[in-house]
Amino acid sequence: MAVLLGISPLWHGRLDRGALDVISRARPIAVWHRSCHEWFLNSAAIEKLGIARDQLAGHGRASDMVDFEDGHWWETGLNLLIPKLTPIFMSAERLTAGLHQLVSYLHRNGVTAINEPGVMWDVEPWRLYQKILGADETPFLSTFLVDARSQADAGMDPADAVADAEAQIARASTGKVRLLPKHVKLFADGAIISQPMQMREPYLDDDGRPDPDHHGEWMMAPETFRAFAEVYWNAGWQLHIHVNGDAGLDMVLDAIEHCMAQSPREDHRTVIVHFANSTEQQIDRIARVGAIVSANSYYPVGFADKFSGHGLGPARADTMVRSASVLRRGLPLSFHSDLPMGPADPLKLAWCAVNRLTPGGRVACPEQRISVHHALRAITIEAAYSWRMENELGSIAPGKLANFTVLGEDPYAVEPEQLHRIPVAGTVYAGRWFPS
Repeated sequence: MAVLLGISPLWHGRLDRGALDVISRARPIAVWHRSCHEWFLNSAAIEKLGIARDQLAGHGRASDMVDFEDGHWWETGLNLLIPKLTPIFMSAERLTAGLHQLVSYLHRNGVTAINEPGVMWDVEPWRLYQKILGADETPFLSTFLVDARSQADAGMDPADAVADAEAQIARASTGKVRLLPKHVKLFADGAIISQPMQMREPYLDDDGRPDPDHHGEWMMAPETFRAFAEVYWNAGWQLHIHVNGDAGLDMVLDAIEHCMAQSPREDHRTVIVHFANSTEQQIDRIARVGAIVSANSYYPVGFADKFSGHGLGPARADTMVRSASVLRRGLPLSFHSDLPMGPADPLKLAWCAVNRLTPGGRVACPEQRISVHHALRAITIEAAYSWRMENELGSIAPGKLANFTVLGEDPYAVEPEQLHRIPVAGTVYAGRWFPS
């Protein structure tokens, strides 16, 4: 089977089973969307995987996110496809090569700690993680979060979620590759790149008119999201919440405000993750409820040009990731890559936030640019703060772990436009030098 990665209709044109059948009706072809939230299969692939139309019915919301005729699975609908695909695209050989490539890539970019949100035990190659990510020669820490969406999709009663999560953490609570205790990932709406975000205003077609056929999706239905958020909140866990659309953010903030009203907590550090679309009033609400922001600063750089012409329109596209607005409220702001949604390159993420320069050569919403100093904090101490590890990571100080990155130039001295070109000489991990 040919497995193609990283294709998106906005860049590469319409994609469906018919288009893939034109390429080949004999060779199975599977295409993984650039967003990682969608798959397209040709007829040969559907036949090879033994997928029949009647197998896709009767699975609630998952069945609604499958178009068998088009060979298209998206968001929750992937639950019906991934078990079929996993033995092929997640073979031990492929994963081993990929993990070694990941280690090399992250080290080359100066990364000394990662946090992979949402461990899915049914498909996670945990032994390979321990072997490769946990190897002595791997110069970074790898942490993971419990995934509440997997619990919900498995039909778990929210009342049982915390006990199940504690059992998961007990399986891997120590060492170089581990789950963070009392941290959980929840998911609100759909992916940014394929545009099933839940938006307040309609999506737009290529002519700038409302597109009635384009709508958002919920990765966790709002009532399910609220039920799981509440049980974890009441148990004192820190919530990390994937959300991309402004309507999705409304739902998330409503849930947090409800939790705060029912059971007030100090320093809960609920993390608004991705933070693609928002309003100034919503950022005020984030501040009032005591949440923090982990944004993907690559979004306006990578996608504003395309989203201006399709889906969002210029105003919404350019104001994605309101970093400066977050800082004006005095809120903690960190950056993440969500690899492969954005580059797992801290200096590149800092460069994105400082410059907001798109491939079209324009600055997307110049007033949302931030200083080099705040961008560097976002990839260091503020990131550690979002994991509750600021006393161990994120800055060089007595008593902290001896993990840091050595740069070839001073990021405060170079021109801001050249921030992403600073060479990484190497990293120090656990006091040991690892040249780049």
